[in-house]
Amino acid sequence: MRSSQIPIIVLGLAAPLATGCDPDCDNPNRLDGLHNVWSNVVEHTPSPDAIPDEYPVGEVFYNGHSEWRLRYVQNQRAFDLELNDQQYNAQYRKDADNCNAFRLSFEGVYVTPGGAQHEFEWVGDLVYFGTHIGGTFEYISDWSDLGTGTAGHVWTVGELRSTSGAGDTGY
Repeated sequence: MRSSQIPIIVLGLAAPLATGCDPDCDNPNRLDGLHNVWSNVVEHTPSPDAIPDEYPVGEVFYNGHSEWRLRYVQNQRAFDLELNDQQYNAQYRKDADNCNAFRLSFEGVYVTPGGAQHEFEWVGDLVYFGTHIGGTFEYISDWSDLGTGTAGHVWTVGELRSTSGAGDTGY
């Protein structure tokens, strides 16, 4: 083999890696399982100093640690999502250009451990890295805490990172 052929062969072998595809790329079930998720807020409206003291900032899933269990439902092209023991239906859309990239979105009512209710919508643009998922998200919520009589509206943009849960491969 001539040395001029080596770059072509190397590029040919690297092409699937550059596009982000792997052999299981068309199988959303690879995301099934328990995921330990860490989210952090990058933008927040209202600004953090304008949030009422009663706002349960340490109890909302979009800011800090949470546990997500995903199970793909083929005939719905969606996931059953259990988030901190609360159930949601998460819509799934694979990216047209990178089969490891996808959009996950869900909405509903999230109740914090302290009892505050958040009627929310969450949309994430995520990438699958084997046992890890990462990406960005947007979260919009109207919330109320009947115990304190406070209520408000929150909009955030943040980052999400996850690893497959202990004893569970995540796919």
